[in-house]
Amino acid sequence: MTAPEPKAVQDYYPDDFAHCYGCGRLNAHGLHVRSVWDGDETVARFTPRAEHMAMPGLVYGGLLASLIDCHAMGTAAATAERADGREIGEAAAPRFVTASLRVDYLKPTPLGPALELRARVTLATERKSVVAVTVSASGVITVRGEVVAVRIPASMVRPGSHTAGSRTLAQELSAEMKISDPSADRVCDEYVIVKSLLPLSGAHVLELGCGKAEKTRAIAQGGQVASIIALEVDEIQHAKNLQIGDLPNVSFSLGGAEAIPAADASRDIVLMFKSLHHVPLDKVDQALAEIRRVLKPGGLAYLSEPVYAGEFNDILRLFHDEKAVREAAFAAIQRAVHGGTLELVGQTFFNTPGHFDDFEQFEEQVLKVTHTHHQLSPEVYEAVRAAFMRHMTPHGVDFQHPVRVDLLRRGAKDVGTSARRASYAI
Repeated sequence: MTAPEPKAVQDYYPDDFAHCYGCGRLNAHGLHVRSVWDGDETVARFTPRAEHMAMPGLVYGGLLASLIDCHAMGTAAATAERADGREIGEAAAPRFVTASLRVDYLKPTPLGPALELRARVTLATERKSVVAVTVSASGVITVRGEVVAVRIPASMVRPGSHTAGSRTLAQELSAEMKISDPSADRVCDEYVIVKSLLPLSGAHVLELGCGKAEKTRAIAQGGQVASIIALEVDEIQHAKNLQIGDLPNVSFSLGGAEAIPAADASRDIVLMFKSLHHVPLDKVDQALAEIRRVLKPGGLAYLSEPVYAGEFNDILRLFHDEKAVREAAFAAIQRAVHGGTLELVGQTFFNTPGHFDDFEQFEEQVLKVTHTHHQLSPEVYEAVRAAFMRHMTPHGVDFQHPVRVDLLRRGAKDVGTSARRASYAI
């Protein structure tokens, strides 16, 4: 008697998520990748056809990346089912989407033999899985891949809802974005977050609104970046920045986010540290479109914004209430994600420590900044001073500044000799 064919996880994807060219059972013209269990690994097999040729006798690298991508998503789904105590076919399979794809082509893959893909999950959290994949031809591993898979919320799985009126994944994600997270209790310097979220090594970086170039310096000296273009709109501060002579991989320019003086698809990473809400409100959408324009396909936009909360904010809003402009900047980011200008990779919430020795230092660093002209009446000045002094101790004043990071990505795929996309931030 012939043994029954193993169940493939892709056969149990909800209909709304079964149209993928690589693995969708409802796509008549697709590759139909099918991932099944083989012990504690998953396996999929695929025989490339003549049209999958790169050059005579060799398989096209883009096909190999697609096979790795879809087999990894299936592996993440099958592993999640096992973690929940189910096997393939006992219920609709959970669906994952790709947040990061890295492909290393070890040697040419011959066209002709059936290819075998094997995968296992190396790291799993409630929301994401990291999947290691190999591709073999005639028993020889020719390609390795590592993929970060992010689980689609169950609320988005609507079998049969693949219609023009249903919301897209981008629209669902933009609706789930948060402007603040009161439960965030991590306290650290923002550079720690930058290093944890961004692939800085060898990157060509653009920083918008670099201010005094303090973070510019930290990244230029510690991040192993290839280059940084640091833009500033404040002419006074820009003139000071031009006097910096010990950062050879940094070039300072005068300009704003709404008209970036950089070539299309020229930057791996764009940074904005607490400055998007300083862009004129009628130009914020244009600024986000400009960020997309200058990013390379798969490039990342790191946008940090101050959260409207905390004791420091209570003092700041006495003379400079930014509630409306911060909400407008967040709404613009949501629109960019909702409309597909940029993809949401993830949100991170944390607190940065701040210290002032005395009110005079606060006045110098906050009230007298050159990018904003604060003109306080005597009454407001005294109210600000009194509010500050209520926090004064023999050692000065310490504040925690809540911060939100929206990590976005230009969504077009770019697969070359070694394909790499930034990992999802959880």
